[in-house]
Amino acid sequence: MRITVAGLETLGVVKGEADPTDGRKTLIHLTPTFRRTLKASRAAKEDWLIGALQAQLSPREQATLAAAVELLQRLADS
Repeated sequence: MRITVAGLETLGVVKGEADPTDGRKTLIHLTPTFRRTLKASRAAKEDWLIGALQAQLSPREQATLAAAVELLQRLADS
């Protein structure tokens, strides 16, 4: 695991710091830069999906898809 975390640290994805209550532990956090990158990436994917749904599906198909999503969410929650 240490090798994996070290690689992520090298890439600037995570930063480790000593646990203030237990020096044997290291707390791992996403870096602010990576959080911004992740947020921008997610927003771009959401924008693409919304555009694709509007361009490719009729209003009736969009409503059907919305109903299916509700059913899938109900299954996931159970």
